[in-house]
Amino acid sequence: EAGVHPDGMTWNALLKAPSVDWKAIAETATEANTCWARLRERVSNATLREGMDQAQQGLAVAAAKHDAALSKSSAKDNLDIVDDLESYFEHR
Repeated sequence: EAGVHPDGMTWNALLKAPSVDWKAIAETATEANTCWARLRERVSNATLREGMDQAQQGLAVAAAKHDAALSKSSAKDNLDIVDDLESYFEHR
């Protein structure tokens, strides 16, 4: 269930590089979306689903716009929601 989490951490590392590799960030967003698509159907909590949907959309938009500020806030949102998802799966 923690498969989305490393993507958020990778995202943050990519943003801290001296030269931001937007292609790598876009690929990371795609990987995160793929992982989330596999997990989404197993999450019955609508608030968690919607929160992660929004975080994933933010990652994709930030990558497409090459927007570092949106990228950072979306990565934080992603990591926060993943923490909630991990708790959700641990207590099922």
